[in-house]
Amino acid sequence: MAPVESPDLLAVLDAMTDGIYIVRQDYTVEYMNRAMIERFGDGVGKKCYEVINRTEVLCPWCRADEVFRDGESAESEIYIPHHDKTYRIIELPLQSKDGSLSKLNIYRDISATRDQALRLAATEKDYRRLFEHVGVGVYVSTKEGRFLDANPALLGMLGYDSKTEFLNIRIPEDLYRDPSQRLAFQRMIEEDGRVVSYAVDFKRRDGSPLPVLLTSHVRRDHAGQISGYEGICVDQSQVVRLTQEIREAHDHLSKIVQSSPNAIIGVDMTGGIITWNPGAEETLGYTRAEVVGRMDVRQLYEGEQAYEVMASMRGPDFGGPGKLRAY
Repeated sequence: MAPVESPDLLAVLDAMTDGIYIVRQDYTVEYMNRAMIERFGDGVGKKCYEVINRTEVLCPWCRADEVFRDGESAESEIYIPHHDKTYRIIELPLQSKDGSLSKLNIYRDISATRDQALRLAATEKDYRRLFEHVGVGVYVSTKEGRFLDANPALLGMLGYDSKTEFLNIRIPEDLYRDPSQRLAFQRMIEEDGRVVSYAVDFKRRDGSPLPVLLTSHVRRDHAGQISGYEGICVDQSQVVRLTQEIREAHDHLSKIVQSSPNAIIGVDMTGGIITWNPGAEETLGYTRAEVVGRMDVRQLYEGEQAYEVMASMRGPDFGGPGKLRAY
């Protein structure tokens, strides 16, 4: 065959990093370049399936019939178990001067690329699973104010059953109770590239308020320009409710302290007075302004009584440690 007999061409083929070999129509190997020999061993004169797949039958991926019959090239990706490698194979028909046909095969090792693609696919699958199942709202939006994607948690928080409906809402008007908060959010995120725990009030589908904390960062296009935002929304409803309950309990206790006719005094661990109700003003004659943050509780006792009181509070005789009853 003229192509194989050319010394210059053989030198070129040997210099290539892809494995190259030529087989006749009876599957006998008549040429292998250096890269092919290094990977599969010298198989010239043997059947190609014995060399490539170490079997006594045709390789299951072989497309020689197509190449010889149709005279057209074929391309495929195959995994060879005993090599633990994945190759992209190009099979080309060759015709010699005497009219006989051979097949040129190019083997390119794509294992690293294929493995990377599989890892990326697995990573994307893991991130998608996290996106779908995480307990906080996750979103991707355009700069102009439309959602591109949102997870089930965000739809649930905002009372939407249909993702399609949600992706069609206008963020400034339909999501924010106060559209100026959207403008403030955009100013901050475009100046710094991100926003962390920004408190805003959203509207649920039924119009009821939903306090959330936004943590987001910008998305950029291929030119580096800001094209949108993505991040998480944390429902603060329970936090707001608990804060309100604590505030109400504190206010209730404060009213009890302030309305009690008995003198009620609170001190910190150093003895500084921090609470002084009207009952204490009436009983002891000092106004709240005179004592809170200005006096030490020990100034209210004569002599060593303050130390006696503290010692009694630590002992078991007047109600147990930390208490002092009817002293």
